[in-house]
Order: sequence, then C-alpha cells, then structure tokens
Amino acid sequence: MNLMCGQIGGDGTRFVIENSHSLPLDDSKGRWANRSVTLGIRPEHIQVSPCEHDGLPLGVETLELLGADNLAHGRIGETPLVARLPHNERPQAGSTLRLHLPADGFTLLRFNKRKASGMSKQNWPYPSYRRPS
Repeated sequence: MNLMCGQIGGDGTRFVIENSHSLPLDDSKGRWANRSVTLGIRPEHIQVSPCEHDGLPLGVETLELLGADNLAHGRIGETPLVARLPHNERPQAGSTLRLHLPADGFTLLRFNKRKASGMSKQNWPYPSYRRPS
C-alpha cells in the first residue's frame, strides 16, 4: 500500500502533494479543506497515463521484474511510490512515468495525533484513524 502525505486543497476538491502536485477528488471534502490527510492507494490501482503531459510524474528509481507484471519504484517529488505495470512496460531507472491515480482507487485517511504519554500499550503503535466524509 502506498501512503502519501498531503492536504485537502482550500476548496475541498483536490488532494495536494508537497504543494506542487494535486489530484482531483471525486466529491467535495469542503469540511476537510486545508487539513493534512494521508492518501492510501494500492500499486495495482495506479495507471500509466496515455498522454505524455498528463498525470503525476514518477521519477523511476528501480524496476522489479515479477514475471506477469513489474513494480516501478520511484518518487513523486520526495514522496515514494510503487506502481504495478504490465510485463511489457519496463521503464529505465532515471526515466519519468506519468501516472493517473483514479479517485475510486484511493482512500483518504486522517490520523489522530496523540501525545506519547497518552498512548496505552493496547493501541500503540497503531494510530486510530477516521475516513473523511
């Protein structure tokens, strides 16, 4: 699972990564505007964009050949990401892939921050979370 830290844009319609890239949300998250959230998406839900100038730019660092498919490991800015690709797609390290992250393929999580002294052994190290609605 890829976990990307970012925030909901000011109008609640976009997820912003590192203040430089953004993804459209399928419905408005106005009440979460300007709040930090974590986006979770599985490698198999990420798609290679058909257009060279569209999508998020993934700087490929390495390619893991698995047989039926491949895993491209890289970064969008400083954010690490893994995308599953078809077997015939083999980008070279140092190249850039344009990726599409469909809104129906990711989940937004908002983690509750707790003071270390307030955590008990029963819930540590797993943070409680709730999904923005």
